[in-house]
Amino acid sequence: MRRVSLRTGEKRSFLSTYTCAASLSDTSFVQSCLQLLKGDIEKSDAMLYAPTSNDIKENCKMMSLSCYMQELMMVIEEEGVHTTEAHCIFDFYEQLRPEANFVGCPPCEAYSLKNITIFLDRLNNLLQEITTARHYNKM
Repeated sequence: MRRVSLRTGEKRSFLSTYTCAASLSDTSFVQSCLQLLKGDIEKSDAMLYAPTSNDIKENCKMMSLSCYMQELMMVIEEEGVHTTEAHCIFDFYEQLRPEANFVGCPPCEAYSLKNITIFLDRLNNLLQEITTARHYNKM
């Protein structure tokens, strides 16, 4: 089975060792990966920490994004998803961790638990806010 790469249109085998190198500033690309992962992860019955936009202080957006990525990676692993898009999420998180160590931000566990549908909606909203802010150089 072959899959077309999101960035280049190049066909790659599922068995290849390719991993996505989604840059930290490329939150819109992560949104594309997330959209393609949705079918594989939306059957999860996990309850996940999912802050709303109103819950997140401006200086804690990247920390909250880190929380979302940790929860998402857990679901990806629990559901046994091994796709290029799953690798993109893990790669993005690896770049995120050092930047997301903010003092004064609440821990992930401070937010309410929600089902996967609400979690994905809220994660997409946060990614869109960050993408828009970066586009206008606010972050």
